Amino acid sequence: MVENLRKTGQANISAGAVQARIFNLDKYWEKFESQHEVLLNKFKDELKKHDYATFSSLVEEEYMSQRGMLMDFATKLTGETRNSSASTQPQQSNGRASLPRIQLPMFSGNYEDWPSFRDLFKSLIDQDASISEVEKLHYLKASLKGEASLLIKTLSITAENYKQAWNTLSGLYENKRALIRSCLTKFTSIPKAKAESANELQRIFHGMISTCSSLDAIGRPIGQHEDLYVFLVVELFDNKTRRDWEASIAETTEPPTYTHLRNFLERRIQTLEAIQQPKGEQKSPEPSPRWKNTHHAQNNNGKKKASEPEQEQRRSAPTETCIICNQAHYIMFCPTYKDKPARERLSIISQHNRCTNCLGKHKHHECPSKKTCRTCSEGHHTTMPWPLQSQQPQPIASSPSSAHQQECPFC
Repeated sequence: MVENLRKTGQANISAGAVQARIFNLDKYWEKFESQHEVLLNKFKDELKKHDYATFSSLVEEEYMSQRGMLMDFATKLTGETRNSSASTQPQQSNGRASLPRIQLPMFSGNYEDWPSFRDLFKSLIDQDASISEVEKLHYLKASLKGEASLLIKTLSITAENYKQAWNTLSGLYENKRALIRSCLTKFTSIPKAKAESANELQRIFHGMISTCSSLDAIGRPIGQHEDLYVFLVVELFDNKTRRDWEASIAETTEPPTYTHLRNFLERRIQTLEAIQQPKGEQKSPEPSPRWKNTHHAQNNNGKKKASEPEQEQRRSAPTETCIICNQAHYIMFCPTYKDKPARERLSIISQHNRCTNCLGKHKHHECPSKKTCRTCSEGHHTTMPWPLQSQQPQPIASSPSSAHQQECPFC
């Protein structure tokens, strides 16, 4: 349709010609929508087998594109014939052209978002005399999503439907009772401060300011309910902030005002932010490696690490009687045990049913210890021969590895 208009020549393109084509285009679209509803009602299952949904979407996009270009033609042509009273509008637009572009608001159906969306949309679109009713409806549909968009989805984009679409939205969301309930529900869901901190008080402060501003926007300021509102906010304080608040109002018996509460929170937050230590200063410095290696070094539990002599003394502390000399020491520290050959040590350990890995009172396969021989790293005690064979003397090989397999005298 736009291409046919252009073929008539620039001299023949007038505001009337453009409006006539817009009228015909709207009639074609209304006819398409009526047939579309009939098809969906009668042949819903059959249409699912074809790409009809894609086709209908393409038709709608083409309609929007063609109508938008025609509206551009109409706006350009009508702008040339404006009277002197309307000629100041381009000057205002030029003055605002240097400002950053304002993004159109989006509304999804949340009651608490309606007042801000309503005021901003009216300022940008609804009160702009240079925008036609059709364009306003197009912008309105583009600014809605979710439940809000479903309310006016079936309205075709015509000049007559803009007021109907706006009244439909206003009739539902200009519900002060629902707006107040939504606003107060959000306020009462603010959790109480767990401790005295700037972040906790900022969360309460922002919730308090947001609730008060929302109530003002819908014409329901806290007014005579100021005492209750102040009480509810104070109940969210931590114990330390609550004591300081009571101290700040102790000089008078008059109930505190909302302004006094707001000033108190602002000063309190500034004070806590000023005295709060940076995160890097809250951690104690790690001890140097040299400090860790001394006998004053501490382990992960904060206890002092014992020196080597102290550790040796703890290892040799008498907790049982030696099975060889009946003295109060472990068998591994027994001089008699140490002086014996490796195979005799193995024989003693086997006779007393001791573990060949840790010399404890259990079998080798039950040993929980993960330690191995300090010489050959095999799974036996350092004082045991490897492999663990019988006491019968074995031929001694000449190689060092064979000699070590006979016994580990230095293990």
